[in-house]
Amino acid sequence: MTRKSVQLIREGERVAEVSVEIEEAGAWGATVGFADIAKLDRVRRALRAGDIRGAHR
Repeated sequence: MTRKSVQLIREGERVAEVSVEIEEAGAWGATVGFADIAKLDRVRRALRAGDIRGAHR
């Protein structure tokens, strides 16, 4: 089962909301896919660099 979630990424005074899909994996708990992890990392790096437009993409 997959559900959508919004993760808040904070870097300094900046905050971004990032939509991700969370998969319920039974006994192993919830997991986030590689593409969504890459998206979270890309947004975090952009915020850290002060690139608001880059974080928006």
